Amino acid sequence: MTPNPQTQSMRVPEWVCMSCERDMRRMLTLVFVFNAADAFLTWFWIASNRATEANPLMAHLLAQGPGWFLLGKMSLVLLGVLLLWRYRRSSLAVPSAVSAFWVYVLIVVYHIHGLHVEFLNPWLA
Repeated sequence: MTPNPQTQSMRVPEWVCMSCERDMRRMLTLVFVFNAADAFLTWFWIASNRATEANPLMAHLLAQGPGWFLLGKMSLVLLGVLLLWRYRRSSLAVPSAVSAFWVYVLIVVYHIHGLHVEFLNPWLA
């Protein structure tokens, strides 16, 4: 059986995968950790009536209760992380993981900025 040239061209070379697999694992772990931080901080902002949920799916889960919201958010991102890890040798996996990582970094920075403005700024003024 001859290999399909189309699928071979879409795969990252073996030596590249072996050298970046550890970084990919770390990045996906951080995506999951940052998602957990985002979930709990989002719930905090919403529970304290300082924000509303913009994502319609998450808003629906939040209307069912905070447990459903946290379970749904954590489960969906975990599924995405596991899929990216499963297909880590695909040429789309690394840029997708890097994008998810930086999106969550920015989200967590946004939350930290909000905490600073809401709680620390009055004390510093």
